[in-house]
Amino acid sequence: MQGLFFTNSTAVYGITVRARNVASMLGAGLKSLAGGEVGVLTTNMVRCRDEAMDRMIAGVHQVGGNAVYAFRFDVNSPEPGWTEVCCYGTAVTAVPRKNNSSYQKQ
Repeated sequence: MQGLFFTNSTAVYGITVRARNVASMLGAGLKSLAGGEVGVLTTNMVRCRDEAMDRMIAGVHQVGGNAVYAFRFDVNSPEPGWTEVCCYGTAVTAVPRKNNSSYQKQ
């Protein structure tokens, strides 16, 4: 980013694993037969992503960073009925450059 200098890069991640309950899976299965969005699964995925991202951000603060470069999500099902979400990236410390003249558009 123009005007910023990045220091202290460190890999960080946040992970969560959640089990889906049988009742919600039964309802989701019936809903999928009719087509359309499966709300209970969407809600579960949003919660998983939010939790994984919150944990990654906590990791950024733990290593003294104030920004994340190139973060991504990875989703797996390690066991039937389980959802694993990992959010990862590179924690950096972003500081303003003292001289921005070399970054002027020409």
